[in-house]
Amino acid sequence: MGTANIITYGVTVFLWLYIIDAKKKHPLAYKICCAYGFFILAFAAGATTDLYTVFGTYIVPSHSVFMATMCAILIKRAFEDIHNPRYWAFLVVLAVPTGAAIMIQLALSGVIDATRLRLELHSYTLMFHLVGMGIIMTMRLSRMDKERVTVVRKAEETTSLVEEQRKLISMLSHEFRTPLAVIQRSSEMLMLRLTNHKDDVLERLRRIQLQAQKLARLVDIFLTKDGIDTQELSLARKTVPINRFLQEFVAQTTREGAEVQAALSRTTGIEVFIDETLMGLAITNLAETSRRFAHGAPIHISTHRHSEMRVEISIPCRGDELDEDEIAMISDALFRRDMESQSLQRALGLHISQRIVVAHGGSITLRQKGARSIELCLLLPCE
Repeated sequence: MGTANIITYGVTVFLWLYIIDAKKKHPLAYKICCAYGFFILAFAAGATTDLYTVFGTYIVPSHSVFMATMCAILIKRAFEDIHNPRYWAFLVVLAVPTGAAIMIQLALSGVIDATRLRLELHSYTLMFHLVGMGIIMTMRLSRMDKERVTVVRKAEETTSLVEEQRKLISMLSHEFRTPLAVIQRSSEMLMLRLTNHKDDVLERLRRIQLQAQKLARLVDIFLTKDGIDTQELSLARKTVPINRFLQEFVAQTTREGAEVQAALSRTTGIEVFIDETLMGLAITNLAETSRRFAHGAPIHISTHRHSEMRVEISIPCRGDELDEDEIAMISDALFRRDMESQSLQRALGLHISQRIVVAHGGSITLRQKGARSIELCLLLPCE
């Protein structure tokens, strides 16, 4: 019997700490009270010895003070948040029976007189406590059941919406392929018919054909059901010299008012094993991020050997609009942190770049280069 009483007293401490959410709102007091609870439970080892007398003489009154303090905190919170039914329910169901329990504890420990009213009041308030807790639990279970039904309904709606989106993407994929095929075939026929024309005409046709092929491949990767369902990218990798790859990238992406320049340092002879189409897309997304703040100025891409096994491609971003919020958004997109939907839409290209580079065994880092200036650094393994 003594052991059961001691355990009840100790468990009550932890129950009250949970009810008032002491761990979150009063962390220091929470630790002290936890130590107090474990101290009470330690008396269970001596329930049949003289320690139980010490328990009844000192611990029982202190436990009454503890419960009175908890009730006072509960009353304070109920009046501070008067529209919160949770506190009022706890106040009625817990505080009232606790008052009677405190009186019987003090009476049994000899602190106050043990009158008949004080000894019998607890049995009535205990019944009130059990009935009240039963009502609260019933209401809580009913609310949980309603929440479960709501979650199931939303899950079904989400599943249906995802399926509709997949159908739409599959349809868009087909609609993209048809005009792309026409462009490719037309460019091939024109090249056959214009073999005797100037080289610049043929070069333009080759660029049209090449870009159409790249776009068709991107459609196959990102706008198909398999591309949506899997997190892994389908790579068509081959070994290419890094200098040639970047020179071709600059030639293909430079346009009027959007110049791209590449500086190659100590990269002669370095080769990388990459999917040229996807890696070009990744670098393009980084360059477009830089272009947002460049206001028409050329985008400079610097490339150098980072180490014996890696090559670094860095793109600086600087501008008056590149404040802390913009830098944080870029960082969140690169490192896949949770983002607001509006920010995620703006940074989707960076997220795709990160996926592409990681699939190649590389990484993208962000370096702070002073006020309103950062550097996007792409590291790729060398062959």
